[in-house]
Amino acid sequence: MRITFLFLLFLFFASCTGKKDIGQFDSRTEMLAHIRKLSPQDRANFFKQQVQLIDTTLAKVKDQTIYFSFSMGLSSGDPKEVNWDTVNWNRMDIQNKAFVIPNPDTLKAAFESYANTLKAVQSFGIPHSSFELDATDDKISETGQLSTSFKQLFQGNKSLDSSKVGLLPVSQALVEIKYQLPHELDSLVIAPDAKTVKYMGYDLTIDTISPQGIELDLPLDLYYNYLGHRGKIPNDKLVESNSYSAMPLYGLHPEIQKQAKSAGQLFQKFQTAAVEDAMLDRFEPQFTEAMFQGLKKLNHYQSAIEKELKVLLGDNKNADVFDVIKKLREYIESNGEYLGPVEQRLSISFPYPVKQFLLYFGKSNETIKAERRIPVSRTASYGYMTYLDQEAKKYGIVDSMGNVIIEPRFKELTRSSQDYFFDSSDSIDYFLNVKDKKLEPVKDGYRFEQKLEANLSVFKNKKEDLGVLRNGQEEIVPFKYTAIEKQGKLFVAKYTLRGRETFDLYTLKGDLIETPLLSTVDMLADSSFMVRSKLHKFGVLNTSGKLVIPLEYDKIEGLKTANWVYATKGRETFLLDYQNKRVDLPANLRYIDIGRSAEGMIPFSDYDGYGFIDLNGRIVIQPQYSNITEFYRGHALVRTAKDELFMIDKNNSIFKKLVLPPSPDGSQRLDVAFSKDGTGYFTMGEIVLDKDGNVVHVSIDDLY
Repeated sequence: MRITFLFLLFLFFASCTGKKDIGQFDSRTEMLAHIRKLSPQDRANFFKQQVQLIDTTLAKVKDQTIYFSFSMGLSSGDPKEVNWDTVNWNRMDIQNKAFVIPNPDTLKAAFESYANTLKAVQSFGIPHSSFELDATDDKISETGQLSTSFKQLFQGNKSLDSSKVGLLPVSQALVEIKYQLPHELDSLVIAPDAKTVKYMGYDLTIDTISPQGIELDLPLDLYYNYLGHRGKIPNDKLVESNSYSAMPLYGLHPEIQKQAKSAGQLFQKFQTAAVEDAMLDRFEPQFTEAMFQGLKKLNHYQSAIEKELKVLLGDNKNADVFDVIKKLREYIESNGEYLGPVEQRLSISFPYPVKQFLLYFGKSNETIKAERRIPVSRTASYGYMTYLDQEAKKYGIVDSMGNVIIEPRFKELTRSSQDYFFDSSDSIDYFLNVKDKKLEPVKDGYRFEQKLEANLSVFKNKKEDLGVLRNGQEEIVPFKYTAIEKQGKLFVAKYTLRGRETFDLYTLKGDLIETPLLSTVDMLADSSFMVRSKLHKFGVLNTSGKLVIPLEYDKIEGLKTANWVYATKGRETFLLDYQNKRVDLPANLRYIDIGRSAEGMIPFSDYDGYGFIDLNGRIVIQPQYSNITEFYRGHALVRTAKDELFMIDKNNSIFKKLVLPPSPDGSQRLDVAFSKDGTGYFTMGEIVLDKDGNVVHVSIDDLY
């Protein structure tokens, strides 16, 4: 994944309002009274001045936008090199069909089905609840524009003030659903060498373009009619995109632009050589409060907001990108009345070079809508959280469903972890006793650092030394270390001895394991530990801390098989189990692939290819494959010299012959990768297979 951070900010400008501008008026009434006092000629000059100012400002802010995202770059990463002369387009297996709009009656039926299966989920989060809508039957969101809004919330039959819902559970919601149903389809065709493009009266900005991808900006009202896209390759077949995203460009809020533009048109309408009282009488009722507020905000934007944005963006090349993004997002959110989405940037890429980008828009649209009173379920948030009682201005603690655990009585209270909270007003750490609904002070003089497991956590004393306390009180690991980690069933505690890193090991009960001085501790695949002494000799401790392989070897590497390691002593290398059984390896092996060892099978290679040995040092599969994976659930994926793919068992019998399409990334590497739940998959580049060799729709990005 290529992470990109892009932003554009252009044309910061100074205020040039002349005499008294609208920003200096506190109210519409004050402004109109000021105009009344002017002579007819000065009124005309005032109107003319405002028209010029509004037109100039709106023209400049049109190009004043911010865009930032964490997303895939064009072509899903690095551009793919494709030789146009050798590609046989007519033989490509592309089955994509033309983009079509379903029958309006079908879409209306789908809309009704959507509305009837709609449900809402209340997500509890401090300080307020949020609500999301979902429908079990959703067949319309990709064709046309669907929007939903909450009209009212209920607890039983009692109406709730949405601004005061807070911790209250909501049982029902009145929701309005709107759907823009397109009756006709229009298409915009763009060639890969295009520099500019005009469509529906707009000059669209092309930010990036190549035969495999395009980035362009759509005005929001045009994007509202956007339905989808295709690419046309040189044999005139259509291809779907392999990467698509749409991100907003932020600028002067569209509502401000709308009201300021309306005000400018009104000033223009009444702008004559002299504005007499009778004309002013007609002007005043047409100059609305919304227009006045729009001009006030426009004035504040150019005099303050744009300058603050410029400071945030700055020109510091050493600034942390993530920090800049965070500050920008916070600034945009806190100034939502001045900043909003003004355009939408589309990023589209295709698996093959295209000769045309086809973008589809709906026209002759029909808007249909419905109201539904729907049930609301509640989803849990993460763990225990602090909340602020707005009236008492005190903090308490709630559980993941918003139930009060600790009543609000703390002036300051922040969450350190699931079990610990910190009162910054008194500089006290607390352990949360959920059973008795109490906050119990941590042992005096200690600060919480890190939770390890259950009620065991790392703390720091006044000397800045680390140790482990249970429930913030009972000392499990003494306070004399610079770092403490839980690895498997042991605590690994680091300290410095005569300037060198040294490790102590403790059981989870706090018992010190007696070992020689250790300079390295690494956990192996079976949760035992490879350790190295100060004399640079290696051994292995089991999960109970017993030295099962003595500290006498020059090197030890872990195998993905329990109770076995690969060891070196002098010039000899061999397999070694935890009973100190030594297994010598065949002398003619050129390379042993320890990293892919699994299930008692170890890959090796000689000049004929790859094969496998077992834990007895016996060659069980002769070297004959050009590429192999480790074994997973009794099978391995292999490639022959003739480029055939097979799944084999441990007897080298063919379990399944595979015929796979080229990987989207072009990679031919075979591997085994795992999901977060521990499920293993065979992979060839970006193609993912289950344990039986079936292609599955699992993203390679979700595996490790």
